[in-house]
Amino acid sequence: MRMRWLGGAVALAVLGLLGAAPASAADPAPEPDPSAGFSDFMTAGDALLVAIGAPGRPALPKADDPVAHRFIAEAETLTRSLKVDHAPSMDVLQAACGESSKVMVAYEMSGLEPSILRNASDPKVAATVRVTAEKNLRRYFDVVLPTMLFSLHCSAASVISIEDFLAKLPKAEMTDVRIGGAHKVQSGSLHMLQGMLSVLSDPALPSGDKGRIIAQLETDWDEMLLVLPSQSREGLRSLTVQVALRLERDQRVRLDALAQRVGKVRCGVICAI
Repeated sequence: MRMRWLGGAVALAVLGLLGAAPASAADPAPEPDPSAGFSDFMTAGDALLVAIGAPGRPALPKADDPVAHRFIAEAETLTRSLKVDHAPSMDVLQAACGESSKVMVAYEMSGLEPSILRNASDPKVAATVRVTAEKNLRRYFDVVLPTMLFSLHCSAASVISIEDFLAKLPKAEMTDVRIGGAHKVQSGSLHMLQGMLSVLSDPALPSGDKGRIIAQLETDWDEMLLVLPSQSREGLRSLTVQVALRLERDQRVRLDALAQRVGKVRCGVICAI
């Protein structure tokens, strides 16, 4: 599996830099409650992370392990129920996207000592990290896949919230720190889409799993593209076309359609920064 997951919450890690504030207490409470289900997801994620860190455990929980099974169920439920245009507050989104990122990193980096990760800039060490991460992603893919799909959808919802916040922000308040944060949102969104396409290009990946990835990309494609400048979009379009050529006909047609949508998505606030 040629993939190095760059973190489900990469685009969210800079929310503090952007200075996004929670909704005013005067705002009417939306119905139904958009935060419903997030508490169960966080509880399941915390339990899984505890299990992952249990001393003496010979291997990480697989999909049939009760604690992993519960997390998968909550992630899949929330992926279906979360509406990007009716999302909870930014702090709820940030916590949930961060939780999925922690799970992803825990599975990806399993077996690597912290001392190795501290030297990851060394080419030889980086190669070791990459090989280990790819083996882990293959071994635990039944847990990794639903986590990835939720991470993508959660980030798409966050992009919309950040865009809405910045659209209302006075120009005088667009500080250098916020501009730097916006650029990190751009790179995080791009890396996430590239990571999904990288997984999709794996010839060993079952057709059903490829279908699930394509379906989630179809759902969140426009929101993630909203923040990307033209140069990044063109590179993504080219990669999408290349990956499509490796797929069976029906899936190739769907991915080609995504490639064609790249130039049609408007340039949002972050895209224009």
